[in-house]
Amino acid sequence: MSAAPSAFADAGSPSAQRAAQLVEKATGTADLAPDAPVAGSPARALTATAAGTATVTAPATSVGAVSAGLPTGGTLSLGLPGTAAVTGSRQADGTVVYPDAAKDADLAVQPTKEGGARTLVTLKDSSAPTTWRFPLALPEGAAAQLQVDGSILVSRGDEVLGSFDAPWATDAAGRPVPTSYRLEGATLVQTVEANAATAFPVVADPWWKPTSWHVPKFAKCVAKNSMGGAAAGIVGGAFAGGVGAGPGGFIGALGGAANGAVTC
Repeated sequence: MSAAPSAFADAGSPSAQRAAQLVEKATGTADLAPDAPVAGSPARALTATAAGTATVTAPATSVGAVSAGLPTGGTLSLGLPGTAAVTGSRQADGTVVYPDAAKDADLAVQPTKEGGARTLVTLKDSSAPTTWRFPLALPEGAAAQLQVDGSILVSRGDEVLGSFDAPWATDAAGRPVPTSYRLEGATLVQTVEANAATAFPVVADPWWKPTSWHVPKFAKCVAKNSMGGAAAGIVGGAFAGGVGAGPGGFIGALGGAANGAVTC
């Protein structure tokens, strides 16, 4: 059973302000979505897209999940890796922070203007964990697959729903820190490879970006660019995996097209 939530975090508290400053130094704030308040959440964003309205809701506490309503229907959620139930606090520019929500770490959520969300971990010092586990729940019939560029593509039938961008992490000096994703059942796992040269704190995130396009529309392009590769994913919340050519390579090429890596 999780711990009872603490009192609502004060947006003006030193710990909340500091947590937001560290995150916003790494990410900037220009792409953060305006708030559309809803009861029970520190922040919600509604974004109009060509396919419909995308809704992102930050959880009330750090043991909840970021909920992303997809423009074409269904909801994707990404659980926060908090170990203490810290209540979220929305800062002036739109970042929701959960100070000290895990060992030597802060958590944060940033709804973004394209209808997506960054889910951020700030490692305060070298004693912070370097592996972070985010429970992932997909819409019915959807699948998540790891791509060759390190991103994770989410699709449902012949429709690409969106992706988690290739992982990134940056240290206090603005230098990139090696990081990677893997899928373990219905969990997205991010590993941050800090070393003796890393300047703490380090900020890292899975960044969800929705989209909506169909495989047949890109079939000619993908056929030209696809290649065999490893793929592992979850289907509607249940684990499914595959290695080699075929669907994995095909979806890999789709991921490249979605992220601009494939030219047609």
